[in-house]
Amino acid sequence: REGATLLTGVDDILEALQFEGSIRKTQTPAQSSLPIADLSETEFLILKQLEAGALRTADEIAAATNLPIATCSSTLLMLELKKCAVKHTDGRYEKRN
Repeated sequence: REGATLLTGVDDILEALQFEGSIRKTQTPAQSSLPIADLSETEFLILKQLEAGALRTADEIAAATNLPIATCSSTLLMLELKKCAVKHTDGRYEKRN
């Protein structure tokens, strides 16, 4: 498939990214949180940087983990989609409870 894709909502974005999980409006927060076992090694490493209420930017996490910034950014996005992390308006990330 070539060219632009029409996106009408979050589900279209997830489908375009071929995200296997699904975010449904009927899920409660407890249902949508993933157990630690469902995280990749990189996701777990990055999430550990957000322990104890730490607020960090992608650059700070990349420096602390020695991961490329592109890897950190894409992994943080996946953690947001999995509802494990939240990005604040100032660009810092926080672990979701």
